[in-house]
Amino acid sequence: MFFFQDAKYLFRLYMALKQFPEAARTAIIIAREEQNAGQYRNAHDVLYNMYQELRKEGIKIPTEMYNNLMILHSYMLVKVRESYVLC
Repeated sequence: MFFFQDAKYLFRLYMALKQFPEAARTAIIIAREEQNAGQYRNAHDVLYNMYQELRKEGIKIPTEMYNNLMILHSYMLVKVRESYVLC
C-alpha cells in the first residue's frame, strides 16, 4: 500500500519537474496497480491523462503505455456496451 501511494507522489513530482519519460514509467506502474485492484477506470484515466500530456509536449508515447491504454480503452468500451445490452 505504501509503495502505491509513493508512486502517485513520485508521478506528480516528475510531472512538476517536466521529467516526462520518468513520469510515463511511473504512470504505467500506477495503472498496473489500479488494474490489479480491479479499478480499470482509474487505470485508464491515469494512462490517458499521461498520454495527453506527452502529446501536448511533443514527446513520443512509450509503446508499453500505448498498448496498455488501448487494451483498457477497449475494455471500457465493451463494459459500456454490455451495460446497454443488459438494460
